[in-house]
Amino acid sequence: FIVGGIILVLVIGAAVIRNNQQTNSFGLTPTPLPLIKPPSVDLIKGQIAIEPRSFRYYPFTVTGSSYQALVVGKFTATGGRDDIDCLIVSEEEFPNFQNGHNFRQYFQSGFVTSRSLKVALPPGSYYLIFDNRKSWLTNKVVEAYIELRYE
Repeated sequence: FIVGGIILVLVIGAAVIRNNQQTNSFGLTPTPLPLIKPPSVDLIKGQIAIEPRSFRYYPFTVTGSSYQALVVGKFTATGGRDDIDCLIVSEEEFPNFQNGHNFRQYFQSGFVTSRSLKVALPPGSYYLIFDNRKSWLTNKVVEAYIELRYE
């Protein structure tokens, strides 16, 4: 009776262990797929002109991924007081920014001549913005090299 009980325990234990291993319909254990890193995307590369009392924006989307999404780059403004405000806002907050209301941002440089940025973002839709609404008379030229990358 004891030997039969031990054999029964061993058979049940082997079945439990086998059921805990993931196998496909052919009885093979699948090999995990490697994580695929999304490609980097240039958000802006080169010069843009921004008229007084206006702004330019660039929409972009961060995909869900096991990698951290980063907006990375540098910009420099010339013209007038050589300053521009650079922002990153969500799609939800963009209308508030656009209409001059309070808004939340993921990044805001303030009015500066030059700035580097490295901003981590969760999945979602965003706008990269260069704001010259403070300037009443002067165009600004912004040279920017900013990309979305995954690390």
